[in-house]
Amino acid sequence: MPEAETLEALIARAAPDAIEVVAGDVRCCRIARVDDDSRRVGPGTLFVARPGVAGDGAAYVRAAIEAGAVAVLSTQRALQPHPKRAIVHQLQSHRVTKPLLGSRP
Repeated sequence: MPEAETLEALIARAAPDAIEVVAGDVRCCRIARVDDDSRRVGPGTLFVARPGVAGDGAAYVRAAIEAGAVAVLSTQRALQPHPKRAIVHQLQSHRVTKPLLGSRP
């Protein structure tokens, strides 16, 4: 993803029918990069909180938000939106993860 784009455009390109907006405005949220490692998150990042071999990315949502994530994509519907800092989305299908992470710079 060479330039920042709206979260709405990113979702439309990846898999619009597999993502449910839980909180926030996807039209205004600008995504500069996508990452699934909270240690690499910075301002403008979409953090993909997905289950992994060693743990679940959902455990690192707060750290990602504190590091500047503007949005979070997660398989866990129970995640609570962070007030005025991040937009939380529901990942309904793992087929979304690969195209999104493939768009990172």
